Amino acid sequence: MRVLVVDDNPIMRTGLGAMLRRIGDVTDVTEAPDAERALAVLEAQDPPVGLVFLDIRLPGMDGLTALQRIQDTPVVMLTGSDDAESVRTALERGAKGFLVNGDFTAADLETAVRQCPRGQIVLSPIAAERVHAQPTE
Repeated sequence: MRVLVVDDNPIMRTGLGAMLRRIGDVTDVTEAPDAERALAVLEAQDPPVGLVFLDIRLPGMDGLTALQRIQDTPVVMLTGSDDAESVRTALERGAKGFLVNGDFTAADLETAVRQCPRGQIVLSPIAAERVHAQPTE
């Protein structure tokens, strides 16, 4: 499966790419520094992308806005943002996962690669906690 990593931080893209390449289901990792380039990769579909890891905070179009434009490819939000509103919004907009930087393991990443393309939801522990917390009024 081809995986697309969208993050403006080149160290994050490189590190995540290295981790993803160790997962047997991953055949190729493509990187994009912003949402516009990511959407161009997805539009070209050559070869097709099976899973997107998308940061929320990106230059130009943010990840939550880009998520609304990604229709047929599962998306896992991979970000430093752990606020409940971001987690809920991402899931409402169709994200199949939400992994918070520093709160997930290599095993969690592998689980996301294997389960999210099958329609299952994968959350890092803090993201799951945020989803289940009562909203404040």
